[in-house]
Amino acid sequence: MDALDLVSRQGDLAEALEFGNHKGAVEQSDLLRKLVEKDVIHGYALPLPLKKITRIPGALMAPMNIQQQNTIDELGTIVKKDRLTHDQVLSGTRVPHSTVVSTRILYNLACLETVSIVYQIGLLQRGISILMQ
Repeated sequence: MDALDLVSRQGDLAEALEFGNHKGAVEQSDLLRKLVEKDVIHGYALPLPLKKITRIPGALMAPMNIQQQNTIDELGTIVKKDRLTHDQVLSGTRVPHSTVVSTRILYNLACLETVSIVYQIGLLQRGISILMQ
């Protein structure tokens, strides 16, 4: 993915905080909490306090929503399931914008670079240490 400069990240973060989550997540706050808790239990999410998110250098956010989908159970029966989604296309209130994930992907790369993953983990570790202060 193309790198983003700090000014673009800060602008998008401010707009994302102003925009909040999508209507489906806002109107179903109890279900949203349940789905986020499930992601935390499975290690897919690390919730952070919104009032401290601006203290993490380079942080970005994506609005959440809840989407109903069909899945199958162990007997092959179709059952409805609520799924937590993260909108990586909407960038704050600017649509489209250069910080949108789909516009920054380098399609000629066959796989993720280890350096990028290590960098992201480093950012996360620094963010957690800042929040603990």
